[in-house]
Amino acid sequence: MNYFNGDWAGKGKFTSGKDIESDLSFVPDLEGQCIVVRQKERPPNTFEFVALWSMDSISKDVVMLLASNHDSGARIFRSHGWQGGTIVFQSVPELRALWALERFTFERQSTTTFHATYEFSRDNGKTWQVGDRQTFTKQPSH
Repeated sequence: MNYFNGDWAGKGKFTSGKDIESDLSFVPDLEGQCIVVRQKERPPNTFEFVALWSMDSISKDVVMLLASNHDSGARIFRSHGWQGGTIVFQSVPELRALWALERFTFERQSTTTFHATYEFSRDNGKTWQVGDRQTFTKQPSH
């Protein structure tokens, strides 16, 4: 997961065609046992989240505990880790958004760029609708 360490700036589109820009930071913590992830959309958009990525010691899955603004509450996501150049986090039924299952897909493009796609499913995972897609570029270290 060291690939993500640092600050990233993203640009993309909602499925409505509206533009979206956001900032993502990935900071290792607890002697490398987790990564603290912060995402904040740039105005006029206002969504933001804080997440903790860590390893399930039994299944070895990557787990993401995510809390966000807009009264969205906490959600848990699981991933089987990197599959080629892609890592997918899908919400678990036990702790998910009230209105849908959610999925985040990160696709590594190079050492300094990745694509991120946010999707949701209102039919318990039978079909998925894209919410937004962004391309993130690594920012220079401060």
